Amino acid sequence: MTVKPAKAVMASIAAMVALATAAAGIASASETSIPATDLAKAQPITVKANSDISGKTLVAIKLAAYSAAQTDGTNITGYDVQDAGLAAAVDDALTKAGISRTASGDDTTAYEAANPMAWVVTNLLDSTTSPWAGQLRNFLDQLKNEQAVKNAEGTKLTKGDDTTVMSADVEPGVYVILDRTVKGQASIAMMNGTGINGMTTLKSTAADAETYTLGQVEYKVSDVTVPVKKIVEGGQLKDTNETAIGKTVNYKVTTKVPNWTGYDHYYLALNDTMSQGLTFNNDATATVAGKTVTVKTVNDNGTISILFAPTSDGSSDIIADKANYPIDADIVVTYSATVNKNAVIGGAGNPNGIELEYSHNPNDVTDHDTTPGNTVKTYVGAFELVKKDAKGASLEGAEFNVFETGSTTPLKFVKDGDTYRLADKTETTGTTTTVTAGTASITGMDGAYDVVETKSPFDNAIKAKFTTTVSVDQKTGAYTAALTKADANGLVASDNTFTFTVTNCRNIGEMPKSGATWLAIYVATGLLVIAAGAAMYLRRMHAQA
Repeated sequence: MTVKPAKAVMASIAAMVALATAAAGIASASETSIPATDLAKAQPITVKANSDISGKTLVAIKLAAYSAAQTDGTNITGYDVQDAGLAAAVDDALTKAGISRTASGDDTTAYEAANPMAWVVTNLLDSTTSPWAGQLRNFLDQLKNEQAVKNAEGTKLTKGDDTTVMSADVEPGVYVILDRTVKGQASIAMMNGTGINGMTTLKSTAADAETYTLGQVEYKVSDVTVPVKKIVEGGQLKDTNETAIGKTVNYKVTTKVPNWTGYDHYYLALNDTMSQGLTFNNDATATVAGKTVTVKTVNDNGTISILFAPTSDGSSDIIADKANYPIDADIVVTYSATVNKNAVIGGAGNPNGIELEYSHNPNDVTDHDTTPGNTVKTYVGAFELVKKDAKGASLEGAEFNVFETGSTTPLKFVKDGDTYRLADKTETTGTTTTVTAGTASITGMDGAYDVVETKSPFDNAIKAKFTTTVSVDQKTGAYTAALTKADANGLVASDNTFTFTVTNCRNIGEMPKSGATWLAIYVATGLLVIAAGAAMYLRRMHAQA
């Protein structure tokens, strides 16, 4: 049989160019047979990558020899192939791949189990472009697992000056090139034919014939899409946010299904590194191409792994569920965390990073690589209370309750010296609703709060009440607390950062004369004066009468 390239392409699984033929035929007048001596001359086969492959273990295994070939003087225009000793393995791989060995299109080549590669290079014409799926790929995925192929020593490719290239001189023919790298990134199986006597161009004499390059394959590994993590807040996607201890932070992570073509197993997971101030809520859900898929979460000392297509042994294998994982489909994962008692106040905030973990060596299901994504941050604020008397001297013993504005239930705190940290949801004992000052730092806060003095150091009814709004600069981590509703009697002063000075008075006489209490006194006094004047006027009028 004479193979010609008129309707398909030469094989390469890295480049995925399939060996093919237009039809068996007789050389035209412009073609001549290539001498048998030239068919025996060693030819280079080269693997080219876009990164350093000098440390890889690449082996070329001969599947078929060129038994005859033709040339127009410049190009190879056709060739015959003959089994090189792996016919049984090739035949078995075709069966396991579920490939029917019948002629395709206008080809009438009969399948011969003793020389199966003649049929392969004629009929398996797909898998030419990414994601390199199809019958040719299915065949090679099975072929690499055939014991005879595994046992074949083959010819080892070596590195040259260019670390992105490896090559070897081999007998002319058709080769499968296997990456037998034990650890680290490895290519899926590759296939191509060599050139003949220095000629590396395959082109028939047909007017519309395409041109193909022999003896070269592309080192084929799949790229992955960098995961992107966002905080979901108020319908917006954000890189930073601010909130209080005990509150929930919602996350959304997006990426795509990697190219798993050529793998028997494929591990895929998202790893989320929670800071100590965040507690994962174990509520991850995922969709692929808009369809809900099953995931499993594993918490390893604060690193949360979200495994796609989880297996019974606690791993992941999307090949086992590949119908739900089409290559390059959108992956969307949502989950949440609660800000806990260990949250950093202001400063560097509470970071939360993401990475994609995936298979990158088809020879070892346990060999994974990671691609880091971005980091998001959650910030938490604070404010301070300072108690003084009307003369500016420090006071101890004042007591306060703090409420979220709009709530009638006082917040719970954990006291540590002069610091009152907002309690998280796990702290059901050892908490207090009473903040005692002196000086008190109230931490773990964000948003609007009503601060109500419940006990004066002078044990009287002159107590302060005000509203503050705590916020954090999400660029610098600096927190502030604004006086958004002042005390009616003017007993609270702000330093315009985060500290509030609350004055306690011994009696009404020490209270600010501009406050509500003194205003009421002024009004009441004025009314009494008016009333007294009116009474005097009436008495005078009566006396005159």
